[in-house]
Amino acid sequence: MSTPTELLVALSSVIDAVTGLTCTPQAPANPRPPCAIILPGSPYIEYEQNLSNSDMWLNFTVRLLVSTENQLGAQTLLDSFLAPSGTYSVRAALTGAETLGGKSLGLRVTQVTNYGAFVYGEATYLGAELSVRVYATQ
Repeated sequence: MSTPTELLVALSSVIDAVTGLTCTPQAPANPRPPCAIILPGSPYIEYEQNLSNSDMWLNFTVRLLVSTENQLGAQTLLDSFLAPSGTYSVRAALTGAETLGGKSLGLRVTQVTNYGAFVYGEATYLGAELSVRVYATQ
């Protein structure tokens, strides 16, 4: 049994272990790229899956940000984090730890969206968002 907060922290720990990337389970005012920020997805929680009062899907958005100081290098780095496999792959890290240390029953990385510019404060970053669905019991 896991709470949404426990799942968020477990996701963050897995992503934080990806080479060259730091992860925070909350949106910072001033991100330090390259970084990943985990946000609630939409819908955030889908209760009573498989006709059980305790099963649920949780949807998370993992926003990846890289510095735009060198645009070509930024895109290459971001693409390595979005790759389906490899030491920089966020997807590979998550699918390799799909039970999140026993906190979930499984997870799926379903898509990449919003590839482009993200603004935090007065800084602009290159980024993209991964959609992650976590299956768990309450």
